[in-house]
Amino acid sequence: MGHVVRCGHLANELMKRGASVVISERSDEPGYRYFEKCGLPVVDALKVGVLAGKRYPRVILDLMDYNVGYLRELHEDAKEIILLVGTGWTITPEVRGLCDLIIYQSILDPSKDVMEAPGADLLYGIQYILLGPEYTRQAEKIRDAMIYIGGGVSKYYAAKVQHDVNAWNVGAPLYGCGTIENSLYWSQSVSCVQVCTMGMCVYEGMAVGAVPLMISRSHDHADTANAIQREDCGISLGLVSRVHPSAVGEACRELLESPNLIAQMAQTGREMVDGRGVYRVAKRILEC
Repeated sequence: MGHVVRCGHLANELMKRGASVVISERSDEPGYRYFEKCGLPVVDALKVGVLAGKRYPRVILDLMDYNVGYLRELHEDAKEIILLVGTGWTITPEVRGLCDLIIYQSILDPSKDVMEAPGADLLYGIQYILLGPEYTRQAEKIRDAMIYIGGGVSKYYAAKVQHDVNAWNVGAPLYGCGTIENSLYWSQSVSCVQVCTMGMCVYEGMAVGAVPLMISRSHDHADTANAIQREDCGISLGLVSRVHPSAVGEACRELLESPNLIAQMAQTGREMVDGRGVYRVAKRILEC
């Protein structure tokens, strides 16, 4: 849901600035229901396609895989193409040449070959992470930890992590939709530590002082988690395939025994992710 939520934040901010926005998403995906629940203008990509036969001034894409052939076809109907990029593994010099603006959503910089290639302008740096305005606020920490295991991890593994973290008497509410009291944002805001898979939730937690204890679903996610650890604002445990759930529980217990370290890492995280990236990105897009 990280891709979906950040697109929602960006759509809201663009509309606040007077832009006309429509979101294209498959109606059989959870993201479609999320956009509807948020009151955002969404159309079913299964029925009308991405552009629905219209020529838009700007098309913003947030995909896992940026296919060169698809971008070439899209360029025939879109005046400007803007890409949102997570880990950036599918961004190549050729992809950069087909786009007008590429916005990285990562602590990592683009690769050297992409940086040197001609084409789209690049926005990169943690200051461009797309968070909603609520992530600029602070709340009292009333829980030791919370757990958020994203997609791509088996339910068995997630349940074992929950069990083994709770074995250390950690209050660990699982993420759920509904009232604010069980939302991801609320859980992050009131928790000292966030046990999680590497993704957008890590940056969200950093912004509100929930120190990320990260497991990664892929090598590129592990590279990002390791970069966050090098900045002393989180702990990377490695790949899910190599980290037993009991080791996650043990690492959480050890971290909670070091409140001064938690406070230091939380402060560093808040300084790095100020929660205002969506304002910077929306301003830049409307300047294109």
